[in-house]
Amino acid sequence: MNPIVAHGPLRVASFVWRRGDGRKSLTIVCKATYELRPDISPLAREQEDIHAEDVHWGGDPRHSLRAPSDFVPFKQRADVLVTGHAYAPEGRAVRSLRAHLAVGALKKVISVYGDRSFLPTGELSEPAEFNKVPLCWERAAGGAGTVNPVGVTVNPFVFNKAWRWAPNIQPPEIFVATARDPFPPAGMGPLAPTWPDRLKKLGRFAASWDHRGWSAHPLPGDVDAGYFNSAPPDQQAETITPDERIELQNLHPAYPRLVTRLDGVVPHAVLRRPNHPDHPLNLRCDTLWIDTDRGICCLTWRGSIALEMAENGEIHVTIDQRRGATTPKAESPQHDSPGAYAPRSGEPVGGAGEPLSAIETMTIDLGFLAAVRSPAVPFIPAAPGAAPSVAAAPPVRELPPPGADATATLAGPLFVEAKALPEGWTESAVAAPLEPEIAKTPPASPEEIAPPSIPAPSEDFATPTPRLPSEPFGLPRPALVGPIASAAPAEPSLPAMIGPIAGAAEPRAPVPPIATAFDPEAFSIEKWAAISAEIDKASRSRAEVLQAHELSDADFGAIDRHWKAALEKEAARGGYSLRFKFDTAYVGALERLRDRPISAREYAQILAASERRQVPAALLQMEMPAAAHMPVVRLWTGKLARDPKLSFEMIQAVAALREGPDDPPPQAS
Repeated sequence: MNPIVAHGPLRVASFVWRRGDGRKSLTIVCKATYELRPDISPLAREQEDIHAEDVHWGGDPRHSLRAPSDFVPFKQRADVLVTGHAYAPEGRAVRSLRAHLAVGALKKVISVYGDRSFLPTGELSEPAEFNKVPLCWERAAGGAGTVNPVGVTVNPFVFNKAWRWAPNIQPPEIFVATARDPFPPAGMGPLAPTWPDRLKKLGRFAASWDHRGWSAHPLPGDVDAGYFNSAPPDQQAETITPDERIELQNLHPAYPRLVTRLDGVVPHAVLRRPNHPDHPLNLRCDTLWIDTDRGICCLTWRGSIALEMAENGEIHVTIDQRRGATTPKAESPQHDSPGAYAPRSGEPVGGAGEPLSAIETMTIDLGFLAAVRSPAVPFIPAAPGAAPSVAAAPPVRELPPPGADATATLAGPLFVEAKALPEGWTESAVAAPLEPEIAKTPPASPEEIAPPSIPAPSEDFATPTPRLPSEPFGLPRPALVGPIASAAPAEPSLPAMIGPIAGAAEPRAPVPPIATAFDPEAFSIEKWAAISAEIDKASRSRAEVLQAHELSDADFGAIDRHWKAALEKEAARGGYSLRFKFDTAYVGALERLRDRPISAREYAQILAASERRQVPAALLQMEMPAAAHMPVVRLWTGKLARDPKLSFEMIQAVAALREGPDDPPPQAS
């Protein structure tokens, strides 16, 4: 097979995935980076790399996305994304500002405030002055069980105890004075693939979908194509033009108001095969991504072609510059040894209803998935050590290694990347299938931007989402009147010892597990979860529960160790299938034991109790053990994402609780 050939400075890559009927497609991704300047924004001399995986703030997958993966097969609409910081005009500190974004006909405004907090009375404090505020979703309203899982929880139930941080970012049309006022999330950055607004588009596949390995399986036909759009709904456009007009206000470090047009560069892709006429590929521009900190804008095009058609040819990518700005000099490619590695997984989805001929090319449009009628395949990660199914991709001959800059591409599916030709743009093969290396430095965020890690709450009250990051750019939070949390009690001193000290006892060796001939692999994870739930509920003793299931303590110990180790291995590789099976069986067993399912109102009470640190007491009132907290939260997060009716019931339940008494119930002893 022959490579992709890039004629120009733009970044080009490709990857393979499977249509619904299992047939393979090759998707070409082309990215252009512009330097944002007044009037005309030219191509930047340093072109942004193509991201093979999602890029998180600070390189931490628990945080929100800074840049989405470029390796998606298609997008239903065009994404407009903004990341970085909102900047005070002319560097003069302000307490609040409005950040304006306009791209063509798309317009959006958000209100940005300095650090502020809810007082013990529930009232909102005066914001502190700031020079810049990060545009990450951790600075907007949200929290566990909401559309913004990493956001700041605005809790209307607790008005005493400590001061609590309030969100920095909010919609411009609302007025917030107390924690009781509606506080919807607002932001301009990408939504993570595991968040409710995107997961609900997967329908019945939401619980088992693996967003890192989706391309290893045929793409089901009833998946909403909008899942692959990462922009908030109000930042999705029908089209993006190559010379798009952009207007930014308080979104550039040097220009308080910037009005510009992109320097109309258009990539063209052509398949060239022996004894065949040139065959053009349709490339659609479906992503506009702005990094306010670096003052750059990236446009991304993609198009797909049947892999069987491309196997014996070369795909040449050229550019057409519509305006007259200077094109940066093409880089000299660095040569790596050729390698015939296949992409880790993937290929373009296709409908089983129409034939994929040898001359077919496609640009996936809104109705593309409607044609897919093949049986769905769950997207569950492979077992440890299992080799994923892969497909061969065009060989990569010349691929510069990841640079030392902070924008290095994260490791992702194996892909074909084409860099620019040497000066003069003479024709030569410059793309080759090379296994990408793991980025050695966190990508795409300067050190001062990355939100520092936050100490996690105690395990009993842990939630599956991170807390609000502290100030990432060095500006201290305003001092709060009174402590945020009580100081940790000092450890009591040991009493004085009278008389001679006895010799220290030798530490005991750990007691080995009791040997058993029972095979734990023959015992399903669902049955283990159900028995664990019965033991945790403690309606009867552990011995009585095990006797009822005809198990010895040694047998159940072996089962327990086996499945806990399996869950740890799955979590280490980012999987969720076994955890979902456990949670479903565990919670289902508890619901049977208490003779009723968990209601939306009860889940709302659990969330409220979590904020008050009263989860064990709340669960006890619902006839459930404290160990049920995380399985219930994980299961209900998925339920709410998949079921709009249930989400509405949840909203009503929260509203009903908000109408309750102002004072929270006493703390559990």
